[in-house]
Amino acid sequence: CALPISPIPEATRLIRWRSPPGGYLKLNFDGTHSSSGAAAGFVLRDWRGRLIQAGTRFLEDAPILVAEATAMRDGIKAALATGSRKLLVEGDNKIVIQAIKGQIHTPWQIQTLIQDIRNMIPPYVDCLFQHIYREGNLAADWMAKFGCLVRSVSILYFSFPVHRLSFYPDE
Repeated sequence: CALPISPIPEATRLIRWRSPPGGYLKLNFDGTHSSSGAAAGFVLRDWRGRLIQAGTRFLEDAPILVAEATAMRDGIKAALATGSRKLLVEGDNKIVIQAIKGQIHTPWQIQTLIQDIRNMIPPYVDCLFQHIYREGNLAADWMAKFGCLVRSVSILYFSFPVHRLSFYPDE
């Protein structure tokens, strides 16, 4: 009698937020939808994990794709305002990430937002986009959910001392 062979389990991979490469700022963005409406949120940190800025805004009855793309646009605008020339952008919505990278046909609901984002990034800024699982995007998720609570249609910014921000990893 042969015993059944069970498959060897794959290694468990810890999913969490990770610092960007030295000299980069990392933007995590997220959108959310609840019974009160939709909201966008973002968190901007340096390569040491230090918080630079976070923001959120309420978007009333916007679709989730619009909330996600708005969060990306708001966060990139905040990141560019710091003067950084290296930016890593992460979000947990694959459609928005694939749309900004030109890997899919952009859904009509976010075509204008995606074009706005492309137009706002100067050619001298190294801007990388990547998908992150939800578990690695919890701070941005929290900011988006906070936007549903405060219901402010203007962006609420939470800033930290930028005068101490250096764009060189050895400083």
